[in-house]
Amino acid sequence: MIRIVLILLSFFVTQTCVAAESQVALEIDATVWAQHYSGDFKIKQIDIRPIDVENDLNYSANSNRSLSVSLIHNLPVIPQIKIRDSSVDAEEINVVPSDFTFGGFAFLFSSGDRIQSSIHFDHRDISFYYNIGQSNPRVGVGMTIRKFDGRIAIETLDGFLAGNPLESIFREQVPLFYSRLDGSLPAFNLSHSLELHYGRLQGNEMIDLSVMLGYETKFNLGFKLGYRYLKLEIRDFDEISTDIKVAGPQLAVVYQFSKS
Repeated sequence: MIRIVLILLSFFVTQTCVAAESQVALEIDATVWAQHYSGDFKIKQIDIRPIDVENDLNYSANSNRSLSVSLIHNLPVIPQIKIRDSSVDAEEINVVPSDFTFGGFAFLFSSGDRIQSSIHFDHRDISFYYNIGQSNPRVGVGMTIRKFDGRIAIETLDGFLAGNPLESIFREQVPLFYSRLDGSLPAFNLSHSLELHYGRLQGNEMIDLSVMLGYETKFNLGFKLGYRYLKLEIRDFDEISTDIKVAGPQLAVVYQFSKS
């Protein structure tokens, strides 16, 4: 992530030096996302049933962060660029309400067992898009490459297997359609945006939708409040299948380095 930010900064400096008439900005967005979890997962074809994240693992809500860097400009041919790093992490200790397996019958978690579990669906996006027209609100269309760095782990806290978690790690890269809608009310220093990532391929479906309302100060500093909904319907990520939903409000602090 740091290397990509440095590349963008270099590009920003170069363009402002060679194109005095251009409008170029580098926007940094730090967001706190209050996540609520629902849905289930299993290791494909060998678990007796899906594991429910609410009923079996006792997940409810947690706060995680995301960080994004956007290159915004009016240069011809070159697309707008946005890079985002999002954390989707949860951990919980629970008593198993009813039997389930994670990795087949050799790994049976029985009713009454104390377990500790964690899920990680961290992902990094790089989005390329073009703005269509100069209207307000403005429409952008492009594509995203999303790279998952994921892990699911469950371990018993009692007996001789305590301290030996069973985990499944997956690292996948998927293409997604990307679109956004940006509008502003300059008289009130207000802005609003809608951002969508969507993909459906080989039985996998991903929906990632954010709606934000922002307030911009005179010092290139802004604040945004909104809501993000993420659906991960995955049929096979290194044998993991999921139907996970993560949703909740988010609050962002935004700073823009600009040259116009």
